[in-house]
Amino acid sequence: MEQLPPGASGQGRGGSSNACLECRKVKMKCHLIPNSEKCERCSRKALDCTFQQHRRGRKLGTRLSTSQSAKRAAGKRPSSCEPGQPAHHWNGADLGTSGSKDSVHAPSQLQRLPPVRSWYAEADEKPPKVEGNEEGMNESDSREQSDSDRPYGFWADPDGFNPPSLLNRHASQGNFSLQNILSTNTEAPKRPASGEISTSAPRSPGDPVTKGIINMAIAESLFEGFMKNLNPYVCQLDPTLHTFQYVRVKSSFLLTAVLSAAAKLLNPSVFSPLRDHAERLYMEVFRRGLKSPEVVHGIMLLTYWKEPDDTRAFVNVGIAIRICHDLGWHKLKAQDLTVMSEGRAREIRSMERTWLVLFVYDRSISMQTGKPCMIERSRFIESIDDWLKSPFGEGDGLLAAFTHLRLLTSELPGLLNPADDTSSQPSSRPLLRLLKEQIGVWRKRWTQATTREPRHQFLVQYYADHTLLMLYSGPLQASLSSKTGPLDLEPFWVSYNAAVGILRLVSSREVAGYVYFVQDSMHVMLAYAAVFLIKLLLTIPRAVRAEVESTILETLSTARDAFALQSAPANTGCALQAMFLANVVSKVGKLCQRKRSRSVQKAADTTSTQMQTSQPMAGDGSGQAEAASTSMEAIAMQDGSGAQATAADDALSGPSITPESQNYNFFDDEMWSSMFASAGFSINDGIFLPDFNG
Repeated sequence: MEQLPPGASGQGRGGSSNACLECRKVKMKCHLIPNSEKCERCSRKALDCTFQQHRRGRKLGTRLSTSQSAKRAAGKRPSSCEPGQPAHHWNGADLGTSGSKDSVHAPSQLQRLPPVRSWYAEADEKPPKVEGNEEGMNESDSREQSDSDRPYGFWADPDGFNPPSLLNRHASQGNFSLQNILSTNTEAPKRPASGEISTSAPRSPGDPVTKGIINMAIAESLFEGFMKNLNPYVCQLDPTLHTFQYVRVKSSFLLTAVLSAAAKLLNPSVFSPLRDHAERLYMEVFRRGLKSPEVVHGIMLLTYWKEPDDTRAFVNVGIAIRICHDLGWHKLKAQDLTVMSEGRAREIRSMERTWLVLFVYDRSISMQTGKPCMIERSRFIESIDDWLKSPFGEGDGLLAAFTHLRLLTSELPGLLNPADDTSSQPSSRPLLRLLKEQIGVWRKRWTQATTREPRHQFLVQYYADHTLLMLYSGPLQASLSSKTGPLDLEPFWVSYNAAVGILRLVSSREVAGYVYFVQDSMHVMLAYAAVFLIKLLLTIPRAVRAEVESTILETLSTARDAFALQSAPANTGCALQAMFLANVVSKVGKLCQRKRSRSVQKAADTTSTQMQTSQPMAGDGSGQAEAASTSMEAIAMQDGSGAQATAADDALSGPSITPESQNYNFFDDEMWSSMFASAGFSINDGIFLPDFNG
């Protein structure tokens, strides 16, 4: 293609809508210097002055100048095009006969250009490099690149007295280093295109296919399996944007993370080498401090389907959030994506989606662990309903549902953290009831909204019950720790029904095919529900226990059988869950059997003791008291194996109806950790233990 001479298509003229690419980036007027090949601004700043005609149509109300119309009629095109864009999109071959002026002069025929999706959908084409967003550039980017055009640059910025603005602006835009802080250069640094690792390094130095870790056929099969079976649970990637070729060119780290997650469930034989390669790439990303949307995607995928003993999820999510902060995503604002190309619009949408997923993930981890969250509420997050209405939001219904749910509970930290001791206050009870009603409304709304995707309906039901369990476990704990009043039945029944509902949901035949692919965090939620029911069974008063014991044991047994039927590979969530539930059911069954035998023995001993103490004894009453005390001590120590060995039996058959007199204390974390670790689950770390003797 020919390079247009200056002024040939009207650039630099007052009535033209065209400008050089450098001036267009910062939305400034382009003034052409007479008898010069560069405009005034590019000459002053020694920039590459490149002119290019519009490629996506004109804005309403604009007209082509006479010289532009003449060039279009001649069938000529500017020589410079967007990096990564296939040149054949701009010749006459796609519109008709090459070089024919009839094939390119009419705007209606220009609209027949292939959609942007074809830029990256074909396997033999490179996806386009993403440069600055011309239409959607935010205010800070525009101000950053135009600092040097003002007399004193950012030094005279009237809004530059807050701490972030006092430093060189480039030091607070993802380049916080001593060199940038102490630099007086206000020029924006040359940044690689979005998702690129480096402009000087090979495009994909760690490609698992190129390295021979996996062949192309298996890689494409695993990628397709991930997008079909795993991605719907985590709402991570856009199936239209993130094709195999697109991800492969963008980031080897993200590609390897995707293939590793899919291999764990779909092809375990190649999981280990892919996982090891993903870890090596992650270490390289961390060592070099690389920041991009693809890096964030890869880090998050490593936390969803990981090794059973991996405890880094909380830390890794924190790293991903910090990278997003450095990329400025915490300042995201709603944008009109319809005025952009489809490729650029979907990339921006992907960034917004990832930030929302991190918000949900951050709040979920905070709720489960009691640790502080990192992402604050913002106007962008709260406008999730408007975000969902976008023409590119066809698969974002589940993410919108989860965002709504976390927004419901985000302002009630005291109710989610029993350590604050606010959940036991009478003033919190109306808030809990109101929140329970709102969760019911949320469940109904999003169950109906996700009718086209049964997997999403399953997740809505699952998270609704889990949220109720987490909310009411605090008031229940306060009730059990009270040494005076009776058991508070409202938090007991709500939390009990929620835990039973979770176990029954995963045991139903309708969702048997969905449970196999769920991420590790859902297995942890299920394990917590099982742990909760067992702790409840061993610590509540005997009168209440009689009403729920058979239901709890039956529910646990049904869930055990459902996971056993999955026949999942070793060290996967389903396999570890099946072993854990089998050990739990076995242990609880033995406790119940011992309880019945001990009840019979205690009844006989009590009858014998009453017959002995009913006879009058010589002397004063102190002898009778001493004899009764000796008799009760004999009953308590009749097994002679220590308090820990008989704790569960005493909890299940003790004569007192108050939990405080039972050896199995609801708040003895060390004892519970030891018990459930022997069954294959670590309460403290929230992970399954594959190597245990159940």
